[in-house]
Amino acid sequence: KFLLAKTYSIIGEIFSRAGNYKMALDYHSLGCEIYTKYCPKTITYSCSASNVGLILYKMGKFESAYQQYLKPALEVEKTAIPNTLDLADSYSNVGEVLFRLERYDEALSNFQRALELKSIYDKDSLNLCKTHGDIGWTYHRLGNEEEKAQEHFSRAIDLEE
Repeated sequence: KFLLAKTYSIIGEIFSRAGNYKMALDYHSLGCEIYTKYCPKTITYSCSASNVGLILYKMGKFESAYQQYLKPALEVEKTAIPNTLDLADSYSNVGEVLFRLERYDEALSNFQRALELKSIYDKDSLNLCKTHGDIGWTYHRLGNEEEKAQEHFSRAIDLEE
């Protein structure tokens, strides 16, 4: 069953790259159903559920994407070794959807958690740069936090150089 789920996910990715999000969603969802049934609480399940969330995000279905991203975030939080990059990615994904939903305080909290974990476990400056940028934009959208926004934008620029 694992190979079947993986095959569905690969086909979903092919449709996604072609811009056919409806078919991508169908195939990623099939893969996710199999992973849920046969290997829940695994990183593979989390990746599959995140793929469904990404397709929903690309389709502009932000509330559905939020609900989908939340599933792997909660599973990773419960089952993975604490403070992993998978958990950081989950926080970033949830933060991005919350930002699009204009729930900036919640988005900021998720981005900050992601940054904490990435600062420890991911020395890739591009990932840190993006997260600082996400935090900067969130502070900017909050309206009264321009100094904090500028601080994070400056950090992002420093990491990029």
